[in-house]
Amino acid sequence: MLLILIFSQTRTPITQIIEYDPPSIYNLGPGGITKFFYSKALERKINIIHNLHDLKLYEPQSHVLMILSPDKDIEDIDFVFSWIREGGVAIIGDELNHSINIFKAFGVEYYGDVAGINIAKCVINNKTIDIVINVAKALISSNMDAETICFYGSMPIAYNISYGAGYIVLLGDSSIVINEISSYPLLAKNNTMFIDIVIGDRNLIIYEGSRIYTVLEAQIISQIINAFLNGLTTILAWITIGRGVIGIVEFSIGIIAMVMFYTLVVFGLQSNPRKYLGVYTQTSKKLVKDLKESILLGVKKWMEI
Repeated sequence: MLLILIFSQTRTPITQIIEYDPPSIYNLGPGGITKFFYSKALERKINIIHNLHDLKLYEPQSHVLMILSPDKDIEDIDFVFSWIREGGVAIIGDELNHSINIFKAFGVEYYGDVAGINIAKCVINNKTIDIVINVAKALISSNMDAETICFYGSMPIAYNISYGAGYIVLLGDSSIVINEISSYPLLAKNNTMFIDIVIGDRNLIIYEGSRIYTVLEAQIISQIINAFLNGLTTILAWITIGRGVIGIVEFSIGIIAMVMFYTLVVFGLQSNPRKYLGVYTQTSKKLVKDLKESILLGVKKWMEI
């Protein structure tokens, strides 16, 4: 405990937590994509990269790169272009402008805001799918090769653009498979279907670079300890002052009950206590008998001297 207290006074980094509410596999909140990640991990291999240099480690013809709303501008985008050109597929969903350099490279720009939750109509692989969009961006393209695959009203929301031996899907919304939508199976069904069509039978690469993290230092331990002790002090004060002797008795009974429950969980409850009591009684009787015989034998030998 002393070592923990000493350690808690240092500024040693102990972990990192992700900032904001991004569509990240590390975000368990409503804006994260943990549910999508774990469901797809049961179907196909998923690789996580934090640097676009690492794309060269994955065969373009058998993988799909997914980039969803990075928290800061993406760098080294040339690696994405060369990877797609060699047969890779990429889907980029972003409404926060941090992927705009990739969008512009393919002749696509933001056109306007689509506020709130809405339904967009998509036509992809000869299938018509209505997907849920959440605070999206309408898009506009000057690229003659850009195929509009999703509309909100008359406004394009997504383009499919061939590039070399591969292609890229640019979507003005990053929330297509977030946890909040995945929590409603009827809503999630079509959104997941849209992604599945893009992925096909390929494995998935999720880019988790360009995220912002907060480093938690060891001092957080002392803050937690202080908060716990302050809370305990407040509870004890309320029990003592507000409830008097009755409160103290109730608190004591509660502590005893917790200890008994912990003991029960750890050590369990004997299924037949009488059985063990019987064994104990028989053992005690045998011990007394043996002790009595030893004493008598000793007295006999002493009398013979």
